[in-house]
Amino acid sequence: MTPTPTPTPTPVPEETPQVLDRNAAAAGGKISSVDNVVYIADVYEYLTLRDAPSTGAKAICLLPPYSAMYITEYTNNTMVKVVTVDNGYAGYVNRNYITPQGSATVRAGKSRTPAVSSDTVYYADVYDYLTLRSAASTSAGELDRLPPYTAMYVHSWTNGMAYVTVADSGATGYVNADYISSNPNAMVRAGKSSSGSAPVHGFSVGDYCYADVNEYLTLRNAPSTSAGELNRLPDGTRLLILELTNSTMMKVRVESTGEVGYVNRNYVD
Repeated sequence: MTPTPTPTPTPVPEETPQVLDRNAAAAGGKISSVDNVVYIADVYEYLTLRDAPSTGAKAICLLPPYSAMYITEYTNNTMVKVVTVDNGYAGYVNRNYITPQGSATVRAGKSRTPAVSSDTVYYADVYDYLTLRSAASTSAGELDRLPPYTAMYVHSWTNGMAYVTVADSGATGYVNADYISSNPNAMVRAGKSSSGSAPVHGFSVGDYCYADVNEYLTLRNAPSTSAGELNRLPDGTRLLILELTNSTMMKVRVESTGEVGYVNRNYVD
């Protein structure tokens, strides 16, 4: 049997993956595995490598099925810290979607069942989170909470509920069909305040805006005004809007340098 070739990670659009495991690099490429077992991504399409131990944390890159990795830390009940074998990318993945190399896979190399109703991608159009439920009822058991803009595929529509597969994890369940949209740039709730008001200045993803400050605009590493500082941008700096993250912060790319981070949307115009 011809062995399955190891695929290379697909970078998230607008992001540049980083080699984050400095200890591995310092050790000449040796990775400190917790159990010396190689794991593979057991997913239909891709496994999200994230920068923090949360399913809602920022994506570093997308790992296709069979991507090999070592576990370097058992972080919590859902997430583990890993380092990929081929390139040393380090971050956190959902431990439910990896399996020891050589073991039978649940998702990798297989098609979804049932098939999706179309290839259209839908997104969670919510202020805070969309509940993934165990049955086609708004009172059914909660399986997960999906943050705004979470991508998913729809299998079927039942009683105002959509049976979906979450794109990055492969998780399945039911969501309220009123809170998903196929157009991420025309959301009713996502990227807006809970009052339902329009985004500050009416910005949209893909727009350009400019730093409008007396001294400087802080570029941060997370969508919070208290997050770490990446850079200080002078007045007039041109920015490309990548994401309307919440009512205060948005994700941008600095046109002149290519830096990506978060800025306070009240200080751009």
